[in-house]
Amino acid sequence: MQHLKISTRLIIMIGVLSALLVAIGTIGLWGISKSNDDIRALHDQALVSALKADESIDLLVQNRLQVLLAFQHAPESPLASIHNHPTTAHTDAIASNRVRANRIFKEMQALGTTPQELAMIETTIKTRSAWRDKLDTVVKAISAGDFSPATMALFLQAGRQEGEAAVKSLREYRDHQVTRADDG
Repeated sequence: MQHLKISTRLIIMIGVLSALLVAIGTIGLWGISKSNDDIRALHDQALVSALKADESIDLLVQNRLQVLLAFQHAPESPLASIHNHPTTAHTDAIASNRVRANRIFKEMQALGTTPQELAMIETTIKTRSAWRDKLDTVVKAISAGDFSPATMALFLQAGRQEGEAAVKSLREYRDHQVTRADDG
């Protein structure tokens, strides 16, 4: 290196520093890109979870509607004569919605990662179970032809209490996921 001219040494030094600058810049850009990908993945996962919670809420509400439609089949109801399908059309829809809701809920459980999310899912499991127990009781009564005011009262009370508790827990989970996606 002693026998090189100063201008040659300066050019070599500038070349080495330029190579270091390019290497550090490349590493920095790679880090930013990786960070953006991680944030995008977190955002997308949170939105998927929020959409699944929304779909679960929708199915719960659809089941409530199906029960109300089934009550229109009561023999003494003036609406019974306009129905051109059996009550089982509504009870079958409830069963089908339940299968879909179970699949969606398993997917939601698989996406839960934080202790807070797992606690929210646990709360939702409890509220859904309580709602489904009451819904099952009403569906069995309807299937047996029991359209009595007592059965309707049981359903309406269950909807106000257990049904709304299930919707509330799903909404809290959904809202948490939306906040997580926005913050991500």
